[in-house]
Amino acid sequence: MERIVAIDFETANHQPNSACQVGLVVMEGFEIVSERSWLIRPPRLYFSPQCVRVHGLTARDCMNQPSWKELWPEIREILSKSVLLGHNVGFDARVLTETCKHYELPIPPQEIQCTRLLAKRVWPALDGHGLANVAQHLGLVFQHHDALEDARASATIARLARDKTRSGSFLELEEATGLLRGAIRVDRVQSPRAIRLHRMQSEIEVSARVQSKVYRADGVPSAASHGLRRAKTLAQTILDRAASLQPLAGKQVLLVDSLLGLDRQEAIRFLESLGAEVHAQLNFKIQYVIFGVPSAAAATPSLFGDGTFLGVGEGTDPEVSRIAQEIDKRRGLGQTIVSLSQRQLLALIPCAAEIVRGD
Repeated sequence: MERIVAIDFETANHQPNSACQVGLVVMEGFEIVSERSWLIRPPRLYFSPQCVRVHGLTARDCMNQPSWKELWPEIREILSKSVLLGHNVGFDARVLTETCKHYELPIPPQEIQCTRLLAKRVWPALDGHGLANVAQHLGLVFQHHDALEDARASATIARLARDKTRSGSFLELEEATGLLRGAIRVDRVQSPRAIRLHRMQSEIEVSARVQSKVYRADGVPSAASHGLRRAKTLAQTILDRAASLQPLAGKQVLLVDSLLGLDRQEAIRFLESLGAEVHAQLNFKIQYVIFGVPSAAAATPSLFGDGTFLGVGEGTDPEVSRIAQEIDKRRGLGQTIVSLSQRQLLALIPCAAEIVRGD
């Protein structure tokens, strides 16, 4: 179950490192499990008139409060291993990075998602998709520009979007609405973005396309070399831009079929280069099962360690069904396993979907 933390900052002035209040709402399975807020003493006790008119906080409210540096160990623990969610989350991510930079505090890599983009996809007919407009449409009563109230409203918007789209998980909600996560990397913010779903589908299913056959000297048709070359180019471009970030570091994965039209061994090396540990069979270490697309270049072995192998074009659907049944069985025993499609995997890798689309 993916852990989501809705976040909202208020600032003392227009400097992004002037955080004076932060609210955090922790969700598991779209249910709120905890929430916290803090007043913060900013580096400069200058509260601009414009900001005071927005949130009502003044220097007197914050002058005796802890600094961000004092609060950071506790806040970092809450944010750890979670996806940050916010309305116009790019603003909150920038306040987070700039405030940490001011105090020379390291930030671990963090994925981010935006409820404003989510609301635009789920309720497109609204006149505007600011937090107040969306909340009013959904009948939410809250005190706007209080950090905790705003974070709680963002969390509720995500839950109602899940209900509207009938998504079973946060990843399914992102897939249903065509949203790619952004990321915080050291002191750089990559904002989330919305994509055109039909274009994404047509571009990433490389191996499903009909490729012209290329014949060897002995007259035997080889793999579709043009498609394979393109797949290798896409994979290498993704690695050039994302491998140093190790977005899959520490993740224990099982790959079903292949990815991006690569042969299976190349797809495994691709995942390992991004930090994943790829297992040969389903076991109790597995955290993610990636359901890729079949590769015409190699046979897909059975993933249960029983010595059975599937040849090309043999029994792919029964094998996938068998894996799905085993996943359900292991979940019933308490093992947490997240199933990912190729599209969902690419959304977890910085820039991958953009590269595949050719942006």
